[in-house]
Amino acid sequence: MKPSKTFGLGLLIIICNGIPANAQSISGVINSYYQVTAINTASNTVTVSNSSGLTPKTRVLLIQMKGATINGSNSASFGNITAINNAGNYEMNTICSVSGNDVVMQYQILNAYTTTEPVQLVTVPSYQSVTISDSVKSTPWDATSHTGGIVAIEATDTIYLNSGIDVSGQGFIGGALRNYAAPTYDCSWTVNVTAYYFPFPTSTYQNGGTKGEGIADYILNEEYGRGNLANGGGGGNNQNTGGGGGGNYGTGGVGGQRTHETPFDCHGTNPGLGGPGLSAYGYSVANNRIFLGGGGGEGHENNAVGLPGGNGGGIVLLSAQVITAGGTSILANGARPYNAALTDPYQASGDGAGGGGAGGTVLINALTINGSINISANGANGGNSSYPFANACMGPGGGGGGGIIWVAGASFPATINPSVLGGQNGVISPSNTFGCAGSSNFAAPGNNGNAQPNYVLPASTTQVCVPLPIPGLQYFTGSLTNSGAVLTW
Repeated sequence: MKPSKTFGLGLLIIICNGIPANAQSISGVINSYYQVTAINTASNTVTVSNSSGLTPKTRVLLIQMKGATINGSNSASFGNITAINNAGNYEMNTICSVSGNDVVMQYQILNAYTTTEPVQLVTVPSYQSVTISDSVKSTPWDATSHTGGIVAIEATDTIYLNSGIDVSGQGFIGGALRNYAAPTYDCSWTVNVTAYYFPFPTSTYQNGGTKGEGIADYILNEEYGRGNLANGGGGGNNQNTGGGGGGNYGTGGVGGQRTHETPFDCHGTNPGLGGPGLSAYGYSVANNRIFLGGGGGEGHENNAVGLPGGNGGGIVLLSAQVITAGGTSILANGARPYNAALTDPYQASGDGAGGGGAGGTVLINALTINGSINISANGANGGNSSYPFANACMGPGGGGGGGIIWVAGASFPATINPSVLGGQNGVISPSNTFGCAGSSNFAAPGNNGNAQPNYVLPASTTQVCVPLPIPGLQYFTGSLTNSGAVLTW
């Protein structure tokens, strides 16, 4: 082999591999998600449960989804965040090399992460220019694998939004249905169920709906009842009260009470509380953390006709020099409580209704935005309720809190039409004629979120590893001969 040809071929491969794809079209699920099991800052290595599909030079988003510490006392303080810890920390990076399940990062890892809590590594497709030709979405957040719920796209030039992006309802999961059927579980007109948490199973009167998921872990034997779980809404207490709405930037609304029963019927005066807003814990240049929308709490169910909590909205991150659109939409809304087994799947028909999911998070890191983009991170409406008999009015669900739209630049662009509304509380069905039709039964809407400028994408510029020029090249050697240099790989 002639040394000059060997050297020239090596250069050709390096140059060609560095040319980004031009004007590609994408749709569907375009990110991949990996559970992080360890991070070694000394070696700048992220360990994942399974590295299949990860290759050098792939752009990635490292993010911690949960990990806040909450008050666990049986009091009105239950679920309040006492320490944010590393929840919400995130950054962009590039894979330098992969060995087994160890992934070496090209740039120094910026933030601290707690891998005993849910941390994920998300691949970020990177292009010169790319066209979204049909709807893009994420894999929904999975509470078991602790992955999903995020769409992230990067372009060195332009992202063309010819179609939309939708991560609505793909965030934290609403409180699941849990039926407390008599006679195992019952209620008493002499007992007012006031606790903020319960275990399951329980017995007799002391029970409540499932709390919605938030940025803190469930506490063992405290998964049910009216106390919120960080930004997850609380479940309605026995009997038949509504669940609280999830929170994100905006706070979720409290669920509705059971009313209009006779003095000797069961009472429900303690609905689920709404998840608090997270604006004090992130969403600023000084404290750049982001979160999924919180799940709504379940309405209390004892007749198997209730509504669960709605899921929160997911996260969207777009990073490019230019984003061009023509009135297309980016959606990160919370989801309404839904039960497919009911005649009206959005209305409990003899039980409490669930709270709405909170709006998610949309991040736009672009110098220029051409055309108009409709972006919404709205909280979802709480579930409605009804009762086929004329002796009580069951609790509707609270509305989900609004999410956040955060955009680079000193002012919010006029080309973006933002919507970050809190969801409306549910109401009693008009078919209820017992003096409460159309009533909220004290359920409350969620608070609005925020649309703000000054977004900065966290990404280190300190390079600690250089990826080899082609993925198949593991190493090379060089030697001098009389004819020149010979490279062997």
